[in-house]
Amino acid sequence: TRISTNIAGGQSLDAIAVAHSNAAYIYASNQRNLYYTTNTGSSWNSASISSFSENITSIEVHPTNPAIIWVTLSGYNSSNKVFYSTNSGASWTNISSGLPNVPVNKIVYEKGSSDILYVGTDTGFYYKNGTDNWQAYNTNLPLTQVRDIELQYSDKKIRIGTHGRGIFESDFMSEILLD
Repeated sequence: TRISTNIAGGQSLDAIAVAHSNAAYIYASNQRNLYYTTNTGSSWNSASISSFSENITSIEVHPTNPAIIWVTLSGYNSSNKVFYSTNSGASWTNISSGLPNVPVNKIVYEKGSSDILYVGTDTGFYYKNGTDNWQAYNTNLPLTQVRDIELQYSDKKIRIGTHGRGIFESDFMSEILLD
């Protein structure tokens, strides 16, 4: 069922995320534009994205608060890789410290953690624990483009899909940090 009418001006959407805690919240992006609905598509709003200098590549919604989101950006602007919003994109906090100056392709939040985030970049895989800076998490991973991240909660495993190098698996960072 169609839930929007031309929200991106006839352009294709690049990323879509639905809030697990409230399916009425849907976020969608087209290049540097971020759109959202809080009523399952009856009406759409544009988020404030004046600080974004590159295209949006991924959107992640907090598992229990649908107004908290993260977006990742493409491009080579060293200070603009990952942004965080607590109000559906009305304002943003840059949380890019520690990431290399390469495109960031995907972001995933580990549910039930102390705010652990994972990102896949053009040169590897990184994690962030709460307010800490991003850190590389590339054990046994070749220097490669990470395009997708899936979390398998029953086994507490991270699975990442790369461009041309296959699929890699590791333990959740929350499990490693406990050791």
